Amino acid sequence: GIHTAPPDLAQTLVEALADYARRAEDDALADYALLLRARLDTRMRRVDDALRHANAALEGFRDRNDRVRQGETLNQLAMLSLHKRDVKAANQYVDEATRASNIPPVKAHAQFIRGLLAKGERKPARAAEAFAAAAKAAVDAGNPVLALEARLNQGESLIIGGRPADARDPLRQARDAARGMRAKHLER
Repeated sequence: GIHTAPPDLAQTLVEALADYARRAEDDALADYALLLRARLDTRMRRVDDALRHANAALEGFRDRNDRVRQGETLNQLAMLSLHKRDVKAANQYVDEATRASNIPPVKAHAQFIRGLLAKGERKPARAAEAFAAAAKAAVDAGNPVLALEARLNQGESLIIGGRPADARDPLRQARDAARGMRAKHLER
């Protein structure tokens, strides 16, 4: 996918998808290509381009009332707002994302972003709670990488909050998940 492919290949794939969507006059696919472009821009640290593409995709998803894609895109905009240190916008986007869609992938990312926001506000107990919810939703969504990240952040937040004993379980779960991912990678 665009998150793991070499950047040049990912760019080529996204452009090919966008070109196909234009030729097929498939507006929904064209908007999805814009969302993928925003994700690739984010990966390449082109934040302004990512914002432009994500907002354009969001407009199309709203026009078609595609609430799932709205939720995904709003979470993307929340993360981009965090990159720009715009906490107010990040909070607004994540709130809107959870209103748009409550499926596990959207919920997992929204909770993870809430954890990051609480961490930034130096509220470790609230951060730990949000990261725990993100890990659970990520498991439900079949996203082991996000679950791993959420558990690591949950453990860190618990330690910072003065609860190191409570950090053992999420950190142990993160370690075990990382070992499992490594084993699967080595099997390939």
